[in-house]
Amino acid sequence: MGNEHYASSKQCKANELVASLDARFHPSIIGGILLIFLLSISAFISHIENISYFDSVYASFISYSTIGFGDIDIFQYSFRSNWFNFFIYGNGVHIIGYMIVSAYVTSILEKFGVRKF
Repeated sequence: MGNEHYASSKQCKANELVASLDARFHPSIIGGILLIFLLSISAFISHIENISYFDSVYASFISYSTIGFGDIDIFQYSFRSNWFNFFIYGNGVHIIGYMIVSAYVTSILEKFGVRKF
């Protein structure tokens, strides 16, 4: 009898731990991570592509929000200089950016109760 109570209380503590871990991924925290990522990647793109910081922030926002007007083409210069750098930094960075955006959208949907996991 004592072991069953211990196991159930252990399971309750595990559930509370999971709930507390989920609470730290509030939409504002993920949004802050996304903003820091966007601004730091924009600085990288501005340096590599020799465009203004404002243009690189604009191009990054348009790319990560999947609007894609096509008026600013980033990774033009770096692609010509070395395809390996373009592949590793360009695609890897964009994949991480899209992962952060999808986590942000998912956390907002969960917060408003539209999507529950």
